Amino acid sequence: MSGVLDQTDLVVKRRPMVFEVRGGYDIYDEQALVAFGSIEQVGRDNMEKLKHPQRSDNARTPFELRDPSGPVLLLTHVQAAKSSLVVARPDGTEVGRIRLENLFGKSRFSLEVGEVSVGRVAARTWRRKNFAVVDDQGAEIASVDMTHGSSGDHSHDNQYAVHIDRPLADPLRALAFATVIAVDKILWTR
Repeated sequence: MSGVLDQTDLVVKRRPMVFEVRGGYDIYDEQALVAFGSIEQVGRDNMEKLKHPQRSDNARTPFELRDPSGPVLLLTHVQAAKSSLVVARPDGTEVGRIRLENLFGKSRFSLEVGEVSVGRVAARTWRRKNFAVVDDQGAEIASVDMTHGSSGDHSHDNQYAVHIDRPLADPLRALAFATVIAVDKILWTR
C-alpha cells in the first residue's frame, strides 16, 4: 500500500468536536470508504490554551499528517492578521508555507518556499467552497472542493475532496496536499 501523499484523489473529513478540545481529520479514498491516514492535533489542546491565555504559543496549533507508517508531515497553523500554515517534514525541516493573502471575497493564499512564491490557491467562487491550486506558471495542479457531511453546515462535519491533477515533486506536492488544512483552519475554524 502506498503512502497518503502518493494518492491523487482523497476525501478529508473533519471530525466533529463536542467541546473543540482537539481537532482532527480522517483521510479516505475518493469514495470515502478506505482510510489512508489522519491529521491529528498534537501539543497543547484548546482547553489548555483557555486556562493559560497569556502563553506565547497560543497562536500556534500543531498537527501531524499520519499514514500507517507514522508522521508524514508536520502542519502548524499560525494565527495572525494574515494567518498561515507551516508545512514541515517529520524531522522539523520546513517544506514551505501556505499564507493567507486575501480573506474577503474570493479568498487567496500563496504557496511559499523560503521567501519565494511557488504557486497560489484561489477560491473559484465568492462562497469559498471550491479552490484551485496553481503552480508559479499559472497551471492548475490540484483542486480542493468542500462538500458536507450529515449536518450540511460550515461549522461541523465539513469534508473536502482533494484531487491532484498530475504527479508533483516536493515541495509542491506537500504544499498542494496541505492546502485542505489551510483552507479549513484559516477560513472555517478561526
